[in-house]
Amino acid sequence: MIDDLLFAFAGLWDRWRDPAGGVLETCTILTTRPNSLVAGVHDRMPVILPRDAYDLWVDPGVTDPARIMDLLAIRGGFDEEVSGNREGESA
Repeated sequence: MIDDLLFAFAGLWDRWRDPAGGVLETCTILTTRPNSLVAGVHDRMPVILPRDAYDLWVDPGVTDPARIMDLLAIRGGFDEEVSGNREGESA
């Protein structure tokens, strides 16, 4: 990130029992279509959460997926935030 601050990927974690009764802890990092910086290398990239959405993302009281769906799409201005360039400008 251009500001060199920490950032967070959108991920999911769960603990559940398999059919044999064993406890499994699983996790995943969610992905979205790539921004212009990543598109030349890969067709997917991790969802990077906006800082003001961290609390919402980890809130166990959120049970309606509609409340977080906008967080899973690439945000406008993201390329500028990461590279310091406006989308469409070369790095």
